[in-house]
Amino acid sequence: MKIVFKDKYGDNVSFEDSPDLHKRVFDFLMENYFKKYDCFFGEGIMQSDDPQIYAPEVLADIADNLIKFEVTDSE
Repeated sequence: MKIVFKDKYGDNVSFEDSPDLHKRVFDFLMENYFKKYDCFFGEGIMQSDDPQIYAPEVLADIADNLIKFEVTDSE
């Protein structure tokens, strides 16, 4: 199912939502964040350097390679 919403600038953001996508995102997080940085609870994530440093990289990979958001000008 295609999800469409407007971002804070009024642009249209869309992506294909599916149970398969949810599973792939979950599996990616487990392997490339929780296991990789050996942090499995909130306090450890907040107090350890690597989970903090590499979180944006993990989120960027998820956004670009798994969810694949499409952003189009609202005009």
